Amino acid sequence: MQTACVIVTFNRLNLLKNAFHAVCAQTLPPDTIIIVDNHSTDGTSEWLGEVTQMRSDVTVLSLDKNYGGAGGFHYGIKNACKWGADWIWTLDDDTLPEHDALEKLLRCGIPDTAIAAQEVGFLASQVNWQDGSRHKMNVPGPAADWTSGHRRCPESVKIRHSSFVSILLNRNAIEQVGFPIREFFIYCDDVEFTRRITSAGFSAFYIEASKVRHLTQENAGITMDRIVANPPVMGNRAYIVRNLIAVNKREKYGLLKEGARLFYIFAKLMINRSPLGTQMALLWAGVKGLCLRYEKWIEW
Repeated sequence: MQTACVIVTFNRLNLLKNAFHAVCAQTLPPDTIIIVDNHSTDGTSEWLGEVTQMRSDVTVLSLDKNYGGAGGFHYGIKNACKWGADWIWTLDDDTLPEHDALEKLLRCGIPDTAIAAQEVGFLASQVNWQDGSRHKMNVPGPAADWTSGHRRCPESVKIRHSSFVSILLNRNAIEQVGFPIREFFIYCDDVEFTRRITSAGFSAFYIEASKVRHLTQENAGITMDRIVANPPVMGNRAYIVRNLIAVNKREKYGLLKEGARLFYIFAKLMINRSPLGTQMALLWAGVKGLCLRYEKWIEW
């Protein structure tokens, strides 16, 4: 059984170094480490060059521009499959796994006859913030039968989707459903991808014993109030609105709910007296989300 770790980075060299060293220090380290550099300009490329000279188990994918987290994981996971990985562990560059995080996931990932009928598609770690509290951005979505935990892993919960911050992917699932959608650029690419896996009949579990820290500046998730707050960060916010609506419109009553979400965003922008350009850009992003058929972007 071959395992690969995929780390996506962009202009966060110090955080990347910490994540890399934590991966190398795992009680059960991956067989190869693939680092995807989203065209960083902070010395990351030079440091990665030094690393690859010292370690033959490290591969660097230097992209020609910043493809966002979605593009980074698309190319990283694709490379891991070409390398021959059976299991692929994904991490952001600001993730710090505990020393046995991967081992705790792999212990549950190895198939047995009890789960052969419904193969495990992915396993997700417990994601905490800097102070040890649960990270609000990385809470997995429970499955309808969430109480059906993994028999080999106590305190596990069956889930439907998760973020890319420390999940262990089964190559068999990827071969069946395709790769993450790089055109999403940022946000909801992981939710869409992991929902695609569970919708294909694979099971997925949140593994309490596998722990990582997500070292963001604040412990906060993505909410509508934050999306419409000033000052604007238009590039990312437009992607967030488009992708969120595009993915969730597929849920039960999704088109109605996402239409209401778009109206709420526009109303809040009006109340906040946001610049007209901001209002129109986010409104247009939402309309694109309602109309988007992203299946055309899925690659195998």
